[in-house]
Amino acid sequence: MISNHSAKVAFCQSPIDEKSRISAKIPTIMHIGIDIRHLTEKEPAGVGGYTRNLLDALFRLDQTNEYVVFATGSPRTLRCLPKFDAPNVGLITVPIPNKLINASIALTRQPLLESLVKTKLDAWFFPNHNFISTSLPYVIMVHDLSYEIFPEFFTAKSRLRHTLARPIIKNANAVLCPSWSTKQDLKKIYGLKEEKIHVTPLAISRATESKPATALPTRYILSLATLEPRKNQLSIIEAYDAYRNQTRDNIALVVGGGEGWKSSSVIRAAKKSKFAKDIHLIGYVPENQKNELYRKAQVFVFPSFYEGFGLPVLEAMAAGCPVITSHTSSLPELAQDAALLVDPYNVNDLTQAIKSILNSPRLRADLIEKASRRAEDFSWEQTAKQTLAVLLGLS
Repeated sequence: MISNHSAKVAFCQSPIDEKSRISAKIPTIMHIGIDIRHLTEKEPAGVGGYTRNLLDALFRLDQTNEYVVFATGSPRTLRCLPKFDAPNVGLITVPIPNKLINASIALTRQPLLESLVKTKLDAWFFPNHNFISTSLPYVIMVHDLSYEIFPEFFTAKSRLRHTLARPIIKNANAVLCPSWSTKQDLKKIYGLKEEKIHVTPLAISRATESKPATALPTRYILSLATLEPRKNQLSIIEAYDAYRNQTRDNIALVVGGGEGWKSSSVIRAAKKSKFAKDIHLIGYVPENQKNELYRKAQVFVFPSFYEGFGLPVLEAMAAGCPVITSHTSSLPELAQDAALLVDPYNVNDLTQAIKSILNSPRLRADLIEKASRRAEDFSWEQTAKQTLAVLLGLS
């Protein structure tokens, strides 16, 4: 049995008690738990950025309802948690390793997460489909169904974890997703009803800017994503080699992103390239260093096989960098006419798109102008409003 070492949580309490609130017909304040266990990672990926930015906007927007942000983990990993400075937000941490919690929930469906919190909760919000066990109403964010559509891009352990997520998603009171493409996937693959699914797009980070730790080449093509098969960096390197072979352009290639599953194949391909000295693998890039990378790049390439949203595309467009991305999944929905769309399975397609942008100042300027307008359609404030409306619908 997992013991609870929960920290105390305090809120600014309203002077109106519940009986007075009901007689005065003042809406009851909701007590909402938010699972941020995935934010204990030292180098959080896109889901971590989504959670931090959304919660910052949500807590600025809503200072009426009360929130408990909750995490488990070792004392070392719990130190990685962000701070949320709002009077109606409390933090509860349970210093038990996540592996132990996850194994217990997977095998016994215990403990209920609210039993670890040990404070009044009316509902849960899960920004990611983690190992979950609860008897309360809940809303869950499903970022994509890549594990269902492309299981070959995941380890056996990861596939098992996602298999456990299926009933959690199906049993949710409401499901959020970042695009209409993902909504259609949820309807088709899981059979979810239209009214249960709510599209709440992502937006770009407000992180304070700083310069990348690595010195950048004067001119470069940029790729920025976790190094893993789904992101298709092998095709990027192959297309880069083809472009260099076909032209006299000695432009560099900068590949940013933390090491994911099978990242070694990308590293080997970069080292074996004829132009290896001009390929820069710069590793994980913190949020506050991304904008500088995008802004100075000649073109951003993102030929992913599948995305639930494709946040790097939006980040590049907002930074004034012309974009090449795939014509698959949510990416055409996001980019519209503000990017060049290619077949991610066709390296020649990607090579020709790179050549088109780098050889045509007019095309480059046109894409930058359209991208700037498209990026204005997204904001964390709007996403927070949409998310809050769904959460309050549970009351």
